[in-house]
Amino acid sequence: MQGFLFTLLAVVLYGTSSRASPLDSPPSNYQGKHVCASDVTVVAPASLDEIPDWVVEYEAVKAAGAGDSWAQAFFCPSAANASTSALSLVLTETVGAKAARAGVLGTFSGTQQPIVIDESAQTVTVEAGVPIGAVLDYLSAARAGASPSGWVLPSYPSAADATMAGAVATGSHSSSTAYGSLSNQVVGLTVVLANGSVVQLSEDSNSHLFDAMRVSVGRLGVITSVTSRIRPQGWVRKIQATRSPDDVFSIIQAAATAYAAAGGDAAAQQAALAPLDRLWVDWAPTENTAKVTTYKDAAAGEAGALEERLAFPDYHDNGTTTFDGYEVSVPLAVAAGCLEGLQGMIRGVSDLEGAYTKPISIRVVSQETGYLAYTQGGPRVFISIDDFSLSGAGQLYDALRYLKQQCSGRLHWGKAGWQELGLELSGAADYGAAWCSFCCAVQQLDPDGKFAGASDLWRWSATLDGAPVEFASCCSAAGFDAACQCSS
Repeated sequence: MQGFLFTLLAVVLYGTSSRASPLDSPPSNYQGKHVCASDVTVVAPASLDEIPDWVVEYEAVKAAGAGDSWAQAFFCPSAANASTSALSLVLTETVGAKAARAGVLGTFSGTQQPIVIDESAQTVTVEAGVPIGAVLDYLSAARAGASPSGWVLPSYPSAADATMAGAVATGSHSSSTAYGSLSNQVVGLTVVLANGSVVQLSEDSNSHLFDAMRVSVGRLGVITSVTSRIRPQGWVRKIQATRSPDDVFSIIQAAATAYAAAGGDAAAQQAALAPLDRLWVDWAPTENTAKVTTYKDAAAGEAGALEERLAFPDYHDNGTTTFDGYEVSVPLAVAAGCLEGLQGMIRGVSDLEGAYTKPISIRVVSQETGYLAYTQGGPRVFISIDDFSLSGAGQLYDALRYLKQQCSGRLHWGKAGWQELGLELSGAADYGAAWCSFCCAVQQLDPDGKFAGASDLWRWSATLDGAPVEFASCCSAAGFDAACQCSS
């Protein structure tokens, strides 16, 4: 196996402009928690033109969005090994992002628009710092062209204030076995790399780097624009029912059994997952009930029918209630049993410490190709728990450790738990060879660790026939070589 050289395709050089001045406060999440180090320089560029120069100037850089994250180690830059201070680039204050947020886009033209719809390709290109809610509003209102009902993202996270780039970088999702996460719908990305060059990536230009960038946790560069699939907006009926948790677990187990029986038949697999598509479960373990919400396609004017923009959850948080958000995804094959185990753990505890004052959210996402996508390798059930006690101790951590250790759980890249659980995390154990394919992209695009952040997770090594080898010797233009063994 030989090392390789990669020629960046479709390189775009941004122009120059006057630069923003540093801000006073260190970055944190939107609640003002999980604050980065006080010596981090914070800059909010008014234009994307500024970003390459800022990236080149600093040795440690992280992009920041709306702060919809509890994973401080991933959104905070670290200057531990840098001679210059670390830089946090806030992408929500560009002229374009602010205009999109305010719904005032009439002063822009052509490709300068922060949101650009291509009806023939059925795609939308969005500036990184634009919130998902603003994109959905703009798409829904675009009714003068090919779709009289407007357009919609096929599936999208419910956090309307999260930015497009932040949601893509962390693999944020809804509940969809038909379309997957927002990252899975992306067809193109514009990224500023560590050396300040700007590259446009797509599946056609370089499938290896594109699969690395689909869910990159900000480790490979600064995403400045996202191109995603869209489709004509339709109507749906929202159906809600209260069920027992055991009923929900049985529905999940039936789908898992059918999926396993489908073997490698893609059509049969999709049919097996269909009962779980657009399934939202709010499980109240203290009450032993589950509110089950499903969405069925409907015709315009049908009784109870809503346009999709109005039907699906759209969550705005004003930050007045402070909590820590946790999420673990477990393989569909073991999900029902793991949920039953979690139920048993909760029933056996008298003091719930405020961890289950809000229902546990259960959603399902189909298999995806992104190296660090949660469903890399197969569909998963996502279990979200919000801790309003902020203690995070005792049985809550025990429950999360159970899901992580006993159920092959994967933690959410934007949620809490990475540092708090005290687990020795191994990327190779969680993601297999896909982890090392991602690390091949890291060595190629950011060999000096500019975008490493404050996490010590980014470790990798390789062996060949049982003997340690130089990691780079196992990397090719297609990712990690199957002849090598991945470890971390």
